[in-house]
Amino acid sequence: MDFPDMVRTRAIIVEALRKPALHFLILGTFLYGGEAYYKTRAYPSPGSPKQVVIPHYEIEKARQEFFAVNNRLPDAREQEAMNSALVDNEVLYQYALYLGLNSQPVVQRRLAQIAAFVEENPDEAKSMETLASQAQRIGLQEGDLVVRRMMIDGARRLIRAGILARLPDDELLQAYLKENPGQFQRPGKTRLIQLTFNAFVHGKDAEAKANEVLSKIRKNALSPEQAVRLGDDFWIDSSIPLATDQELMRDFDQGFVMAIKAIPLNLWSGPVKSRYGQHLVLIQERTSPYVPALDEIRKEVKQRLLQKLADEWLALRLQQLKQEFQVRVQ
Repeated sequence: MDFPDMVRTRAIIVEALRKPALHFLILGTFLYGGEAYYKTRAYPSPGSPKQVVIPHYEIEKARQEFFAVNNRLPDAREQEAMNSALVDNEVLYQYALYLGLNSQPVVQRRLAQIAAFVEENPDEAKSMETLASQAQRIGLQEGDLVVRRMMIDGARRLIRAGILARLPDDELLQAYLKENPGQFQRPGKTRLIQLTFNAFVHGKDAEAKANEVLSKIRKNALSPEQAVRLGDDFWIDSSIPLATDQELMRDFDQGFVMAIKAIPLNLWSGPVKSRYGQHLVLIQERTSPYVPALDEIRKEVKQRLLQKLADEWLALRLQQLKQEFQVRVQ
């Protein structure tokens, strides 16, 4: 559903994507609704397939880049994926030319810069349009990687824009949220009080000191307010408000977070080791992971849904475009 081209049947979507039924419904709804909105034109003309030529040196260049990163050459599956990516990029580049993206200001400026660099009379004043036109006439855009990347990225964005511009209704958003709860789940949290016995102060005696204080707290049934006076002064507060595992891990470490999961509520426990030393811990509250209602995360659900559909539509549109080309490696 890119602006100059629209798919006219839902059957193509089902056949090409092989995605879950929800995606068929949503993507089909968008394409059906958008067909009357966007102007269409065929690409390329029926009966006149265009050629995509992938030079052998481009394949070899991709192989060497793979080797530089992985210290080995690609296997057959990886090579096939690399070749497919080269074909995709060339098809998108040719499509961008068809759409006239080489006339966009950012591309024109780049072409003008190239033309000015190779200009025989650099002191002669020429407009950006004139210089860009000269660059195109002598084929400089074909060999400039920056121009090609601009046009390929522009074609991708334009294809995806047809989906991203849509406004899914609540029924579709709710269906997507129900089918993908893990994407939106909020983590559980823990509220606790902790006493620190700094290993840099107590050394090997930190654990013994913690056990001594724990016995005192339990024996005298000290309140949290009384207990916190028995730990070391430390940069981490004794009272930790509701915090996720990630937040606790940032302040302490993974071992501390894993250890306190076994501690029951409202019972001073420990010692629990962290990178700072030993701790006594009182768990005051735990909340479970949950998925918010749609009203709370509508914007996030919409963004994730549209991004997913835009990716699927780009993949389908690429398959459609590649069917119109004859691919040749030379």
